[in-house]
Amino acid sequence: MQIKDMGVGFYESGKIKIGCAGELRKSASGKEYHQPKKLDHFIVTTNERGPDGNFKLDPIMAKLTKKGPNGEAIQPRDIPVRLIFDDIEDNFDSSYSFYQGSKCLCRGDGGGKGCAERRKYTKTDKGIVRLTGEVERVDCPCDLLDPTDDGRGNRCKPYGILMCVLAQSDSVGGVYKFRTTSRHTIRSITTSLRFILGCTNGVLAGLPLTLTVAPRQVQTPAGQKSIVHIVNIEYRGGLESLQAKALEIARVRSQSQIEMRQIRKSLALITMKDSPADEAAVAEEFHPETIEVQVEDITGQPEAPAEPRRVMDAESPPADLPLDDDPEGSPASEDLDAVFREEVAKTPAKTAKPAGKPISKPAAPAVAAAKTPAKTGGGSFW
Repeated sequence: MQIKDMGVGFYESGKIKIGCAGELRKSASGKEYHQPKKLDHFIVTTNERGPDGNFKLDPIMAKLTKKGPNGEAIQPRDIPVRLIFDDIEDNFDSSYSFYQGSKCLCRGDGGGKGCAERRKYTKTDKGIVRLTGEVERVDCPCDLLDPTDDGRGNRCKPYGILMCVLAQSDSVGGVYKFRTTSRHTIRSITTSLRFILGCTNGVLAGLPLTLTVAPRQVQTPAGQKSIVHIVNIEYRGGLESLQAKALEIARVRSQSQIEMRQIRKSLALITMKDSPADEAAVAEEFHPETIEVQVEDITGQPEAPAEPRRVMDAESPPADLPLDDDPEGSPASEDLDAVFREEVAKTPAKTAKPAGKPISKPAAPAVAAAKTPAKTGGGSFW
């Protein structure tokens, strides 16, 4: 027997960052805060802060940092990682988030009418935000979304959390999280994962991937050109190599009778929701302009436990990524299907499909589709 309403989540072993706390400044009201400082490389940290306000470096940085020809330290711009799930959303959660002070007051997926949940609040004459304890459904996006895309001002911003395992870590049981409010990075990671998923016929978990950061020239909504550092995730190797690796993973799963659907069902209570401490850290790093806003919960009640994170049941692929859309001229994809059909046919009777039903596409690494309502239809962002 296990408690089912605790809102459990993966243990966060550390953080992957491309920024840190900069110089100490004072807001208009006299509150002190650290101005965020952008980096052109990765740092991996623990969850413990040092005297300067920054998170302490993780010992794994010694493995990731290389030495130059003159003995100088070369900071990592790529990190070998592994993902835990085959579904993109289970690995990389993204939303629009509106912060006030150290609290996230509104979160939505940009799907239109009623696609965001906003905590009801009132404002006093002194600008103090008081939460009423109620949550309402609102349209997303709305007029709170930052139209300039520059992250400035007290506005709603895109927010993404990538959850992964570091390939060079000496322990198993925790995950490292990379958080970002960059629209370019969120778009880049999502697009790359969709492309890789399509090439591997639904396999993401266990692939040897690399998290990278590189400068790119982008154009702002105002038409100005700017250099920003964008994080991406990629497979180092050719298409045939990627498909061969996915085929190997699929074969091992089949021989070991590992079904990703069952693994995800067993992890149905796991949530990627930020804890109150995480929310405060996110507000300080990504929303420093709201640091002087004071937020109070006038109900005096502790926050409700996190809703179980939606873990989809693998029955059929989502409409935007069908399993039949294999890359054209891809023999490895055909081999992958053949292996699954052969292995499923060999499966003992106790795990076999009921007689009379045809064997469908491989369920183990397949892209999952939701039986439960999507976030836009009743699932909670909190």
